[in-house]
Amino acid sequence: MSRRAHAIAAALLVAAGAALSWGSALTESFTTDEPSHLTAGASYLATGDFRINPEHPPLAKVWAALPLGLVRHAPFTRDLEGWSFGETTYVMADWLERRNDGNRLLRPARFMMVVLFAGLCAAIGWTAHRLLGPGAGLLATALAAFEPLLLAHGHYVTTDVPVTLCVTLSLLSFAAFLRRRSAVTFAAAAAAFAASALVKYSWVLLVPSLVLMTAVAVRRHRAARGAGTFPWGRLAAFPALVVAAIWAAYGFRFDPFRPGGPPPPTDRPWLTLSKAGWPVPYSPPSRDEAWANVHHDVAGNPRTGLSVSAVQLARRARLLPEAYLYGFTFATRYAEARKAYLHGRFSPTGWRGYFAVAYLVKTPLPVLLLLLGGAAALATRRARVTGDPVLAAGVLTFAAVYGATAVLTNLNIGLRHVIPVYPALIVVASASAAWVAHRAGRVAVLLLAAWTAVAAAAAFPYYLGYFNEIAGGWRGGHRWLVDSNLDWDQDFLRIRDYERAHPDERTVLLSLGDPPRPPGLRAEVFAPRRPGQSWPSPTAGTYLISATWLVGTFQQYSRDEAWESPRLRSTYEALWRRWSGRPAPGPGDSDEARNAYTLYDGLRRALLLQRLHQRAPDERIGTSTFVYRLSDAEIAALTRPD
Repeated sequence: MSRRAHAIAAALLVAAGAALSWGSALTESFTTDEPSHLTAGASYLATGDFRINPEHPPLAKVWAALPLGLVRHAPFTRDLEGWSFGETTYVMADWLERRNDGNRLLRPARFMMVVLFAGLCAAIGWTAHRLLGPGAGLLATALAAFEPLLLAHGHYVTTDVPVTLCVTLSLLSFAAFLRRRSAVTFAAAAAAFAASALVKYSWVLLVPSLVLMTAVAVRRHRAARGAGTFPWGRLAAFPALVVAAIWAAYGFRFDPFRPGGPPPPTDRPWLTLSKAGWPVPYSPPSRDEAWANVHHDVAGNPRTGLSVSAVQLARRARLLPEAYLYGFTFATRYAEARKAYLHGRFSPTGWRGYFAVAYLVKTPLPVLLLLLGGAAALATRRARVTGDPVLAAGVLTFAAVYGATAVLTNLNIGLRHVIPVYPALIVVASASAAWVAHRAGRVAVLLLAAWTAVAAAAAFPYYLGYFNEIAGGWRGGHRWLVDSNLDWDQDFLRIRDYERAHPDERTVLLSLGDPPRPPGLRAEVFAPRRPGQSWPSPTAGTYLISATWLVGTFQQYSRDEAWESPRLRSTYEALWRRWSGRPAPGPGDSDEARNAYTLYDGLRRALLLQRLHQRAPDERIGTSTFVYRLSDAEIAALTRPD
């Protein structure tokens, strides 16, 4: 193929992937993380104040919020509930649900993310082209454009795809700078690296790659004669430019609050963390106490290490904006412990093999075969990295460092957390293009590439819930993984469509999180969301249960093994005999009676979930929601002690 034909083919592949991702975006409601990102981006643009959602830097959030001015809506203002004390949950509920139809604002924001996804596909293809040649570049573009995980997260208003794009561009532009050493390539490399630092705090894992790339370039420079002077001066200015970009993004202001805006009560803008690792609204008396919270681990012990000491020094010396430093510390503390699920097992700290298993069951089989073929081609030197050894060193180093870090941390809640490694995996898979020199290899590669495209088209628009044949497809996915691998509240629009098709059914919903509901969704909530709330006992209706809750990820008493305990069974039986068929105690009853009934009601709901998990659903809505139509008699039978 000519260079022009390659460019046209690559552009068509990128456009096809973008179209699939955008089409999927139109069918999905807010996912769990999107409301906070979009709300924060709008707040930064409207107020210049960084009191909410410090968990991630502002760039991707602001990028998503840029087109909101083109949509008619109630703008972001400082009188929103929770704004004064920086409670993101209250702010986004007021702005996206009570004052606006949040889903109308979500579409233009998602379009902005699809633009980044298209850029990522092109960047991955160009990386493979630089390293392995035009054939590998075209194959890599196709694999990126039709990868279900990228198609899913390519339109979500989160940081996973944006940071992957920024990292890939950082590696490409830094390699170009070390090769050409011009002012233009230096500016491009500095801009890409600064963008990485302003999208996600994991940018620090890019530093070893840049150091190794520099070392390789220096060695090659010394081996070459008449190569000119190595650009040490510009390299020395590189960190300073990145720091300057961070300060500029925060308005060259250390304080997260903009002068003239309402100060938060007790001068504390941020959420803290519970011992279980979840963000909770909490207002300590000072900002220092908020810092003290994130400088302690889940057991309450002081956190130690180089990153903690570096942040403390940077805060004292005001080397970076405080919101940026707090967000970095919050993010690293948040990753220390999260409840995880893998193939019927549960853990508060995850497993070393989690991401390998997740990749194995969520990646199309033809891509896995191409990955093996590419690795074999590289191992046998049938495919050789001839284009840019400096770039090759950076890509492989970043994948190794990022992958090792992901394996060693305890954040096992979604394959999306290793999306930055995907460019390297796709480049390795694209080395399979070397086999097309032989007729059998050409047929095999073309068939596998076509199979990948067909798999992507067949999965449309349910890309988040995609699982391959190893896992039993999307129907068996919940037996392997949940949370953002399958169930991220993306099906609320489909639930609303279900309700419209079944107007006579009373629906009861238990969802993963509590994102803004689309107008017209009428499902009742399965259980109270906040401590102290009372709720009617389960009665006849259509129960819509998310996969994450159904398998028992967050509620240990809804798991099979919990009810193997004789003590739990006897406790529940005693409570059931006391309260079954009786109304909940009122304000005039004793505290003991109210506490006993609360325990009974919670265990009854947990037992209902445990027994529904053992029963085939009547229907599935999307890939994440299980439908059970239950009568009062069935609920009584399902919640009766053994």
